[in-house]
Parts: sequence; C-alpha cells; structure tokens
Amino acid sequence: MYVVHDEKGAILSTISGPGKEYGKDVLDKQGDLWLFDPELQNLDPTTNFVDLTAAPKKIVPKQPIVLSQDKETIIADGSDESVISGIPEGAYVTVTLNGKTPQFSGVVTDGQIEISSDVPANYLITVTAQNMLAATLAVVAK
Repeated sequence: MYVVHDEKGAILSTISGPGKEYGKDVLDKQGDLWLFDPELQNLDPTTNFVDLTAAPKKIVPKQPIVLSQDKETIIADGSDESVISGIPEGAYVTVTLNGKTPQFSGVVTDGQIEISSDVPANYLITVTAQNMLAATLAVVAK
C-alpha cells in the first residue's frame, strides 16, 4: 500500500496496488510525498501518521494529548477559573459555550488556557495538534 502524506506527516490518502512499482511514477510526477509498505492492509489516517524523522520513514500511531485541569466546576462569579494545561505548543483550541457558540478558536502557544464565567454555562474545550489524537474537556460554571 502507498501512503500519501503531507510535509508534516499527516496521511492524505492511500493507494493499494499489486506491488511497489504500481503507481510510483504517477506519485513522483505529481510531486507527492509517499511511502510504500507491502504489509499494510488497512490504515486509519485519523489514528496514525508518518514519522518523517525515522529512517526510513514509517507509519506510527498518533499519541493522545494528555490534558489536565485543576477544576471541572467553577463558580460563575467572573473570577473563579479552571486552568487547563498540557496543551502542546502550537495546538489549536476551541472553547464552545453551551454546545453552540465558539467563545474562542485559535492557536495556544503557552501550554494552557484559563476558563472563567460570570454566568452559569457549560464549556467544551477541544484541543487538536498535528499528529496527535484530539482531546476534549468540560468545564461547568454554576
């Protein structure tokens, strides 16, 4: 199986064929980044990536993002807060209010975010990072 990937190792697609030379010329002409693994039968790109630092490069499982939070429930007084840490550098974080409205969407560079609220609400924090499994936490403001 051919595995087509981007410059960071994210798997874009797979191509099955009869052998290593099948499709190689087309991939090369298109300028695609790829690897060939004759042992692969099925590959889930949501749980795997291409390790570009390995020689030769290889398919490896994505590791989970391990987040921690000091409080799951906060007082809705505008000053109490839940600190969520363990966010990988450059990760994309989305904070959703009551399952509908994104309150924040962006890249976090300092490894943590603080959630506070002056009204009762439910916050869902989703963290995604290149070549890692996404993580989600909840904070309830009462």
